[in-house]
Amino acid sequence: MTIARGQGSSQIVLKVRGDRAYVLVEGEPRGDDVIDVVRAGLDQGVLHGNMRTLVDLTGFIGSVDWPAIQTVRRMTRQQGDSDARVAYVVRNNLFAPLIRIVEALFSHSRHRTFHTYTEAIAWLDSDEPE
Repeated sequence: MTIARGQGSSQIVLKVRGDRAYVLVEGEPRGDDVIDVVRAGLDQGVLHGNMRTLVDLTGFIGSVDWPAIQTVRRMTRQQGDSDARVAYVVRNNLFAPLIRIVEALFSHSRHRTFHTYTEAIAWLDSDEPE
């Protein structure tokens, strides 16, 4: 299942395979597109509270639409408690403050930042508690 929103070089793409989600953020997608992708995933029953998710932010540029992130938080909070893991693949350490804010907003999930897909996937596949 693939859900994509946005246009040109600014888009968000959600791919779900089984109990895994992959989110690609390119450019500076509109907040409405981010909300739309999550809403579509929830409505179609492909997103759930215990997913292990890889978020690729290597192509993200621009600013974060925090009201949209708050809306996504409210939408996913309805999923209840979870032991979800979210691995972020980033270009550099400048993303650390952004990820710390997201981690505080989505405290029902575990979050870690990586510079390679290999490391991110290994953590998502692991049974380690943290």
